[in-house]
Amino acid sequence: MPSLPDIPDIALKNILGNCDFRSILALRKTCHRLRNFIISTKPESHITVIRIIPKPEAISLVLKFGDSEQEISTQYHKNERGCVVTWDPIKSKLVKNENFISVFMRDLEIALEHQKSTPLRFFQMMLLCGVPAGFFEKLKNLLESRPQKVHNAYLRVETDEEILSILPFLDPDVLKILDISSSKNEEEPYLDLAEISELEQWKKAKELVINCVLRGVPVQKMLHFLNVHISLERITMEDVSVLKEALTRSPEFDIFEIRLLENGLEGALIEKYGDSYQDIDEEEKPRKQWFFEMQNSENTFSIVYYDEYIIFENLKPVYVPTDAVILI
Repeated sequence: MPSLPDIPDIALKNILGNCDFRSILALRKTCHRLRNFIISTKPESHITVIRIIPKPEAISLVLKFGDSEQEISTQYHKNERGCVVTWDPIKSKLVKNENFISVFMRDLEIALEHQKSTPLRFFQMMLLCGVPAGFFEKLKNLLESRPQKVHNAYLRVETDEEILSILPFLDPDVLKILDISSSKNEEEPYLDLAEISELEQWKKAKELVINCVLRGVPVQKMLHFLNVHISLERITMEDVSVLKEALTRSPEFDIFEIRLLENGLEGALIEKYGDSYQDIDEEEKPRKQWFFEMQNSENTFSIVYYDEYIIFENLKPVYVPTDAVILI
């Protein structure tokens, strides 16, 4: 029986096509023939999740695969003699005289080389307590050479420049959800996303989640999203009118939720739309609501007012109180 390196190319390609990515990585290290064959054919890795957690002297890389989400977790640690790589979780090796960022980037590049047809479900960047010097510049260079198809981008960062190291290199025609938060250790951290909002990835995404205070982006640049959860310092009645006029003409929109640091709109809302419908939500929180007809839809548009939130919703008829007044 022939050994694996002696098997004909067609048969070997079929065998590798049925191997998981961990096995492919192991086979790369067995002999020159298998290594060269894997490099040239690049069997599909079927990665569904990439999670990167950088720290000042270590980087964690988590890869998940397929529907079962089999996981490979690897850590790269700075060491005075080079880089210590740990996995599984008790196995480790020392890569002598190499920077831990370079070792991480090389392994990530190998993973991305094999990610050919399957879009990632999640690309997650999670800053916790600082980042190694030069990390985002090297990541940008890698992603620029290998753009990725990603459905959901979760980016926990400190600056908009860090977002710009990643987001422009995710396929805008595939990206659906943009989820951004701040890693700053502040009571109300903020991110200015003015430059981010000019990207095609922002303009074509369908869902937006900002888990910090958003600055630099007017509501007019968020009207295309179907699902929005953001925090703002304040909004004006002009913003409310813009949102109402646009969203009542958008039957596909679901919810536009804004947490406000300053919310003093109740009087202006009553002056413009009349008395509110007052009740208690499912969490027993008091709320004030106004209901409006939607264009080209049997649903109802609602403005929901809380002490710290204002929410614009597309409601099915079953969720509209029978005694509510529907405004035109």
